[in-house]
Amino acid sequence: MIVPVYNVEAYLPACMESLQAQTYHDYEILLVDDGSTDGSGALCDAYARQEARIRVLHKKNGGLADARNAGVQATFSPYVTFVDSDDWVHPRYLEVLVRALREGQADFSVVDLQNVYPGQAIRDPGEIVVENLPAREALRQTLYQKYRDVGACGILLPRAYALEYPFPFGKYFEDQFTAPKYFLKAQRVAMVRNQLYYYFQRGDSIMHTWGSGYLRDMLDSSAQLVALCSGDPALARAARHKRFSNDCRILLLDKDLRKQDPKLYETIRKRAIETSREILRDPESRRKNKIAACLIRWQAALAFFYWLKKALRR
Repeated sequence: MIVPVYNVEAYLPACMESLQAQTYHDYEILLVDDGSTDGSGALCDAYARQEARIRVLHKKNGGLADARNAGVQATFSPYVTFVDSDDWVHPRYLEVLVRALREGQADFSVVDLQNVYPGQAIRDPGEIVVENLPAREALRQTLYQKYRDVGACGILLPRAYALEYPFPFGKYFEDQFTAPKYFLKAQRVAMVRNQLYYYFQRGDSIMHTWGSGYLRDMLDSSAQLVALCSGDPALARAARHKRFSNDCRILLLDKDLRKQDPKLYETIRKRAIETSREILRDPESRRKNKIAACLIRWQAALAFFYWLKKALRR
């Protein structure tokens, strides 16, 4: 298990408690201290002194992607799974991933994620349900957001895949640039339908800090995804659905974009309007996307009638 660590002194104990409580025992924990400036690095060393299967790699700060890549290079395990240091996992997380991989003779296995907010109770995952799918069908369902979002956490992956497709340095959405490639390389994926990875929603985390880099990388990851899937009509349609979801997120969250970069705002808005037709006609579109598509078309219609009303007054 590769755990990137950067200034998470307050959160690391909960993460480590869940990793040390695993019912599957044949694994190592590699803590990658990415140049922490708080007490996280010392805390990592303390854990390593307590247990032989815990190792620590101290490195100069390079960001999440760089820390994960360094962990992949340093681990001895033929399989890797990434756990962010402010998240935690179910006690059966590894057991279920390993069993699903072996019994399904899959290239890799995946569990569902549960978003957890401060003070929120964890939902019981229920009886374990595993579905073995052709990798492209697994990716298609993921892009339609029927299962989980595209990401690197919650996956038991051959180390060779992680070496072949390293995370891009200095990018937000580094796993959205990378994780789809795992599916396109694989033949079969074991999809565990239960939420066994707990994704803690911190208000001060990287993914909740909006800025120009965040916007650029979201757009770039969407563009790469559509390009990667362009050779398969079913995947291409699913990729456009995922891009539509990202576009709506930008229009919703970046309230200053219309003033700061009106040309880019208009490009994203027009693309969302064009894609909304496909979203509404596709029976596989998730409800949230259909609602967003209706609102975007309604807003576009209102804007047109407002313009027409002004034009007729002249």
